[in-house]
Amino acid sequence: MADTWKERMAEKRESDSKVKRWKERAEKGETDAMYLLALSHHHGDYGLKTNEEEAYKWYKKGSDAGNVYCMAAAGECLIFGIGTAANVSEGLVLTTLAAERGSTFACFTLGECYYHGLSGIRNDIEKAKFWLEKAVAKDCKYDHLAGECVRKARRWLAKCNGSVLET
Repeated sequence: MADTWKERMAEKRESDSKVKRWKERAEKGETDAMYLLALSHHHGDYGLKTNEEEAYKWYKKGSDAGNVYCMAAAGECLIFGIGTAANVSEGLVLTTLAAERGSTFACFTLGECYYHGLSGIRNDIEKAKFWLEKAVAKDCKYDHLAGECVRKARRWLAKCNGSVLET
């Protein structure tokens, strides 16, 4: 029991140290650190509580500095109102820019919007297929699509190829 407690305490110190380093680097303008810090806030990782507003703040800063990972995530936040007020137009611009620069996550987000007809975007099977195929092809420069999203994209593509759209 004591060993388990010591291990947990060591893990907590390590997590705290990582977050502290990322925050210091992010505040100095390092966009990769901004992305890691934002992800940790978004998902409640490394001892942080989930804080979507703080996550969006760092995604936006990284996006403004040209980080494609942050751009894709900030675009998703704007489209769906995660951590900020929804602004679908601005979110689609950022997400499309990130997708065109090679973000698998941005391609997935656009495919999802076209597949389901989300956020005021009409269902469009051809556009859904285009973006979902890019998301799962694994030839994008910035591959940051989680396994569950890959499985969803493949399932939706199979339905698109059968011309059945879910709404």
